[in-house]
Amino acid sequence: MTTQSTRAIRLDRTTEAVEARHFLILTEPSGARRWLVVGQAALTIGRSEPADIVVADDVISRVHCRIEPHGDSLQVTDLGSTNGTFVDGRRIADPTPLKSGTQFHLGDRAFGYERRLRGEQEDAETLERDLESASRYVQMLLPQPVGDGPVRAAWHFVPCARVGGDAFGYGPIDAGTWGGFILDVTGHGAAAALHAVSILNLIGRKALPGADPRNPAAVVAALNDMFPADSAELPLFSMWAFSYDIAARRLRYCSAGHHPAILVAPPDRQPKPLNTANPLVGMIAGRAFAADEIVLPPAATLYLFSDGVFEIETADNRQLALQDFIPMIAKGAGPSRSEPQRLYREVRALARQGPLADDLCIVTLEFP
Repeated sequence: MTTQSTRAIRLDRTTEAVEARHFLILTEPSGARRWLVVGQAALTIGRSEPADIVVADDVISRVHCRIEPHGDSLQVTDLGSTNGTFVDGRRIADPTPLKSGTQFHLGDRAFGYERRLRGEQEDAETLERDLESASRYVQMLLPQPVGDGPVRAAWHFVPCARVGGDAFGYGPIDAGTWGGFILDVTGHGAAAALHAVSILNLIGRKALPGADPRNPAAVVAALNDMFPADSAELPLFSMWAFSYDIAARRLRYCSAGHHPAILVAPPDRQPKPLNTANPLVGMIAGRAFAADEIVLPPAATLYLFSDGVFEIETADNRQLALQDFIPMIAKGAGPSRSEPQRLYREVRALARQGPLADDLCIVTLEFP
């Protein structure tokens, strides 16, 4: 599927002078949100004109649905679209009223409905711009994929609509050692994203006092001391960190409140969970963190991922868990798509319509 940005929007603004107005909030697949004011005239949404709101996406029908006033709120009517209109996750067959706060979906595009005062809407748009800036800043700090060398790295990252606190990093520590990590800050919004940025910068600059970057438990312990939970301004975070001795093929790792990473290797690709029993980072001041190690077989692949990969609601309203995701890993990549992209496509196919509720982050590290 080829998805493009919103191309054109034509809206009736006859009620701009009225203090309380109807708004549609369009969430793009990237997580960016746009506020669209709706007046008293009915509007159509579709892939191309003559629709009033044009969203260039090939899973959306040419004229997909209609939005119109319904008392003090709005209602949505599907216009015989091929892929359907979904309100709160359910495909609709009849005109359906929208309460303020309701979401409806067309393919991967989410529309929220809000009835707000002009000042409330302006404040909300300012907040959206701040969240988008925070999300872009996190993504600017993420490493480039690595296609050759003693460790090969690939990743796929999809921020959620509200901006989460997922981040990761990897790269050489010295001539004989590689290292990396993935972390997940509790909560959402600019505070979570900026906390992730501060951790990325500290690790990237090797600026953790007294912590040998080749010792993942020492790295986690230093972060634990630097960001204690007794500060109301600092959220907790989970982390999975590692170092890799290239010559000895020894992987040392430390997980703190994070689900296991998964290791697979030929010939059977049997998934092996790797984790250590440690609390969330910042939870217990002065805590010593346990680590473990393993010698990697040839052609091993390590999977690091956030809980947004498996904690999703499916189209039939089931809540997935880690045990649902691990069998996807065992399949291995196809010839035409990177492994993180393959896994994202499989997860996306199971998830209910609309953007994911949390950041989705998948990193694969290959050890030839």
